[in-house]
Amino acid sequence: MLSNCSLIISYKVGCGAKEQSEGLQKVSDTKYRHQCFKGGLRMDKMKLKIIDQDFSICKVADLSQVDYSDEFYFIGKTDEELSLVCNTDLVPKNAIECDNGWRAFRIEGVLDFSLVGILSRISTLLAENNIGIFAVSTYNTDYILVKKENFDEAINVLERNGYVIK
Repeated sequence: MLSNCSLIISYKVGCGAKEQSEGLQKVSDTKYRHQCFKGGLRMDKMKLKIIDQDFSICKVADLSQVDYSDEFYFIGKTDEELSLVCNTDLVPKNAIECDNGWRAFRIEGVLDFSLVGILSRISTLLAENNIGIFAVSTYNTDYILVKKENFDEAINVLERNGYVIK
């Protein structure tokens, strides 16, 4: 079952805080669990959730016309720009530039900051299939946006590579 792994780690479940901080679940003090790692990333059927709406990525003059009641929106501010990712139906009138036609999915669960390679693996799989992404990270997880015309293929690529899509 674990033959396609590049690294197999066996550990006594419930060993201590380090294992718990890495997301390993306690089963009992005497059982051992094996984890499969590919390229340093634990591969235990990561779940992705499709966000059922169309998104636009905009540069806005200011935030005065942003609809903060929407379930999903992302704001980014730097010394050079003010960006907004929002529902396409709610693009503010003061958008300076706007790119419509994006769909999104998120990585389910809360990702620990010590985890490495999660977004990299997804972006690499999609890049190998000529699918570009726009990624947004929050405190809890990552959101990946893909152009609508590539979205179904992106989901298929990820499913073929072991991701569970909800």
